[in-house]
Amino acid sequence: MVDRDSFVREERRQMSTRINSLYHIGILVPDIDAAIERYGEIYGVTFRPPIEVTSCRVVQRNGSDAPFTCRLSYSTRGPMYVELVEAQGDGLWSAANIGGIHHIGMWSEDPRHRPSNSPQTGLLGSVDVFGHRDDRIIFVRHQGALIELVTGKLRAPLIEWTEGRAAHVMP
Repeated sequence: MVDRDSFVREERRQMSTRINSLYHIGILVPDIDAAIERYGEIYGVTFRPPIEVTSCRVVQRNGSDAPFTCRLSYSTRGPMYVELVEAQGDGLWSAANIGGIHHIGMWSEDPRHRPSNSPQTGLLGSVDVFGHRDDRIIFVRHQGALIELVTGKLRAPLIEWTEGRAAHVMP
C-alpha cells in the first residue's frame, strides 16, 4: 500500500514532467510576413525568418494523405516559443482555423505510442505528419485543445534553429 505523501509526490513529479514537455504555442496566420511584423510591434516578440518545411507525408483524419509543405517561423526566445504557421489548403491548416491559439506543442519520446508524459484521457488522433528519416509529429485533440506531439529527435535541430545556430530546422 502506498502512503498518501508518496502518492502526492509522484503526482507532482508526473505533472512537472508534463509541464516541462510543453515548448510552444502555434498560431495559424493568413500572411506569415505580416504576422511577424504585427506580433513584433504589438508584443515585442522577435521571430526567425520564415522557412518552408516539407514533410514526406501528412495523413489527415478526413482521409487526405499527401506530401505537405508549410511556411513557418518561431520566436527567438522560449520556451514557450511562439510558432507562426501560414494557413493553406483544406483541413487542419486551412484559413477556416485562423483565430486564437491553433495548437500547443509538446515533446514526446515516441508520439506513435503516446507516452506517459502526454495527456491520456479523451485523445482523438487528428493528423499524423511523417518527416524525413521517419521523424514523426502527431496532432491529437484533448478536451477541445489541439496538442502537437513532436518526437524528441527534433528537439536539438529545432533549438539550434530557433537560437540562430542553424539555417533550417531540417538539415
